[in-house]
Amino acid sequence: MFGKKPSLERADKAFMAGYEAERRGNWSSAVKNYVEAAGLYSALKNRLMEAEANYFAGHCSLLQANRSESTDDFKKQLEKAKDYWESTRKIHIKLEVEDIKPDIRGAIIDSSLMLSSLADLLEEQDLTKRKSRFFDVIDGMEKCSEIYQKYEELEKAGIVEFWSGMIKLQNYMYLDLEKREEILTSAIINFNNAERLLEDANKERPSLCLPSLVNKAKIARVLESKEPDEIKRKMLSDIRDDEVKTQEEGLAFCEGLAALNLACADFHQATFIKKIDERIRLLQEALKISDQALSSFTKNKEQNLIAETYFISAQASRELVEIIPVRGKHEELLKAAYEDFKKCLRHSKIREDIWITANVLAEIPGVIADYSGFIQSEHSE
Repeated sequence: MFGKKPSLERADKAFMAGYEAERRGNWSSAVKNYVEAAGLYSALKNRLMEAEANYFAGHCSLLQANRSESTDDFKKQLEKAKDYWESTRKIHIKLEVEDIKPDIRGAIIDSSLMLSSLADLLEEQDLTKRKSRFFDVIDGMEKCSEIYQKYEELEKAGIVEFWSGMIKLQNYMYLDLEKREEILTSAIINFNNAERLLEDANKERPSLCLPSLVNKAKIARVLESKEPDEIKRKMLSDIRDDEVKTQEEGLAFCEGLAALNLACADFHQATFIKKIDERIRLLQEALKISDQALSSFTKNKEQNLIAETYFISAQASRELVEIIPVRGKHEELLKAAYEDFKKCLRHSKIREDIWITANVLAEIPGVIADYSGFIQSEHSE
């Protein structure tokens, strides 16, 4: 089955190859190596390590789902992730091993189930069910993290904290307004915890870009806050400065996420400023940095982040039309906004992203109306 006779050395080598691929952000290679390791451990009757390899294969498979090129591929990746976690769960249910504490065993079983539920949540289209499931998942994940930390299972605790932060960042906008700031603050704590725990376990994952995820959640929290516009602008400026200092070089995903944060900070700062010249400068900078983000994201086909970037770029173009004095640029900007909204819609539909899709569909008619008005005014002159 394996060509060569299975050995613990080969199994451990495949497992470490999975971790190294994961550190580089090569999720598909990581899954392949973890699955190979699981098969070898299984042949060696090492059920604990087989479960461990499947656990991390599920984690990487869920990350890989964001790079799917079609909705069918996206759903298949989610199913694969759930299958790996189900394998982990079943192994631990059947195990009767004296050298694993019952609480840790329970946490692995529960977190595997919670992570599978998280995968289900990503494709849930019914918003009422989505909100209900959301709170069940984050409560369950919090309990698992507490147990992992209590027994020094720091790597798994870090993974659980990461996914807790991600699910909050991806779902806060579906919650009631008064809950959003609280959930985003909690996501920031999760990402910081994940970074600390993985470092303490000596199992860092630079490819998760945790500092930039913290800043992404901070930007979202500012926009949900009830602070005056000038305070919001200052907060966004501070986050932007922090992002510049924390960029991970050499990892396309992290470079893209950092650039998206900068573009978002610039765009939203512009909406809180009255001085026209400064607004134009920030919006033009947002457009420029959005192009950099897209260049990084398209290398790995990060579909949801590509969609987010096109959305910011389209909004910046449309805002510029309202304030830029050169009428000759208006047609170009309106066309760019329309094209970016269309591209945003195409990429968001792969992941069936309800929020972005709804916002784009709300924006496109306005862009078309603005363009029609511009053409009519040009002909009437």
